[in-house]
Amino acid sequence: MSRRIAVAGLVVCALMLGAAPALHGQGLTTLRVGLLPLQSWAPIFIALEEGYFQRQGIRIEFQQFASAAESIPVLIDGKLDVGAGAVSAAFFNALARGLPVRVVADKGHEASGGRTNAILVRKDLVDSGAVKSIADLRGRRVGINATGSSQHYILVTALKRAGLKGSDVNVVRLPQPAIGAALEGRGLDAGVLGEPQVTLILQRGVVVPLLWYSDVLPALQIGVIIYGPNLLQRNRPLGVRFMAAYLQGLRQYAQGKTPRNVAIQVKHTQLEPEILRKSYWFPMRADGRVDGISLMKMQDWLFEEGFIDVRVPASQFIDHTFLEDAEVLIGR
Repeated sequence: MSRRIAVAGLVVCALMLGAAPALHGQGLTTLRVGLLPLQSWAPIFIALEEGYFQRQGIRIEFQQFASAAESIPVLIDGKLDVGAGAVSAAFFNALARGLPVRVVADKGHEASGGRTNAILVRKDLVDSGAVKSIADLRGRRVGINATGSSQHYILVTALKRAGLKGSDVNVVRLPQPAIGAALEGRGLDAGVLGEPQVTLILQRGVVVPLLWYSDVLPALQIGVIIYGPNLLQRNRPLGVRFMAAYLQGLRQYAQGKTPRNVAIQVKHTQLEPEILRKSYWFPMRADGRVDGISLMKMQDWLFEEGFIDVRVPASQFIDHTFLEDAEVLIGR
């Protein structure tokens, strides 16, 4: 035990020295973080606005992507420092090639009765009786953000339970906001969307929920924080400092829809406060841990569907040691 305490003490000293210049008003280290316009980025926004990143000597620079899958090659190339979003075939294929990518923290998961993500269908199709259940999507155009993604996983899982295959629908790849616009313009028959887009389009009355994620996979691990070579290999202390700030943001996020948390999201999402108060906020574990069993099940699906060629154990793609060191740094 004494050795473990001594090691923890060394970790704290090293990391405090790394952050010291910023604490004394000197230069900050810029970290490039992947961004999608979704509610689940709230802990990062909170950490930014509350100064948690600055206290760790970090300046955040956002790089926006249409899907988390698109950010993986950029992360591997070292042109992005932190990936954020759902795991995908791109992530697991990178692992299979021996490339340095790891899931390091939770950024949103499903819970029983949750309303964070849904398969939505146009209301006119429901009103006419053309679509009554998921089985009625056969031959119809369904929008998702990327193939081999968590949205694709949910869609195909729901279709299989209705006796259909993924190939029984016409999958259309679009960014999240574009899916909503295509549903309104009748360019799509159905689409998979997450908050806050779900609340936004539901209030317009043009779609209805056909299924919620929680109806299909109630324990699904959706969003994660992903590190690439820059923080895994080249500057681990900086990865710990990012995680310390993120963990503080995560804990404040766990306080729920406080006026401060809502105001921060209004600033970064450009959404009205009422929309954010109405929307269902993604459940996130305050300790930042991810559900490895859920991610393994998704990997099995990707393998069975031919999106990946090999499967790897959770110990090779989940790394909670950054969280553990971050807890030491901020005194748990």
